[in-house]
Amino acid sequence: MKEERKRSKKLMQEQSLPYNAWAGNLTIPIMTIVTVILSLIGFKNSFFSLVIFIAAIQVHRHNVKLKLGGRSYIAPIMVYVYNALSIPMVFLVANLADATILPLLIIEVLFFAAVVVAFVFFFMTANQIKKQFPTMKADSLAARQAYQETIARLKNQI
Repeated sequence: MKEERKRSKKLMQEQSLPYNAWAGNLTIPIMTIVTVILSLIGFKNSFFSLVIFIAAIQVHRHNVKLKLGGRSYIAPIMVYVYNALSIPMVFLVANLADATILPLLIIEVLFFAAVVVAFVFFFMTANQIKKQFPTMKADSLAARQAYQETIARLKNQI
């Protein structure tokens, strides 16, 4: 009974992987834009940035499992880069003086470039997934339905 449940769950995860990867590749740029807007309003965004970072790791794992190619890895790596660039930015802003303005501006330009490149490649990867798996949403829904039916059938057997 446990083996059948595990098999059914694994099958559902495999069949819904393209849809989850596609949704993740579209969600991260949208979450980043919302985070920027919230920070402009005055909200602290460290929690949202951490969620975006974790989501980028998950999307990276999905892209690797789908074997989409080299272009699909660039966007999550750019998220890692702009998170790494934010560390020196914090220290430079904390010790803001006339001598630290130029390095801060250089890091901000690199940060902005990394964000733009990440956005472009997230959308390119999402488009590639959509072309490669045109029936991904229907496959995902069918797999989820089959899993729920299996779970219901197993519960009725008990």
